[in-house]
Amino acid sequence: MTDEVAIGHLQKRKIEARALIPFIAACREKFGDGPTSEVISAAIQANAAGEGAQWAKRFGDDIAGLRELAETAS
Repeated sequence: MTDEVAIGHLQKRKIEARALIPFIAACREKFGDGPTSEVISAAIQANAAGEGAQWAKRFGDDIAGLRELAETAS
């Protein structure tokens, strides 16, 4: 049995941002803007590609289903 609660995509992003903003600020202080931005950019791109693949697997060509999900998430 799992205790996970289903949350929307945008709510998930808000929670992640609240957790990551202080971490990113600390990385900028320690490593500088350039290296921190490079790592963040690479991580965001990898995450987006992975999630895009999951969404494509789930919805395929079902644009109407994807649009409905997006409308309920906002």
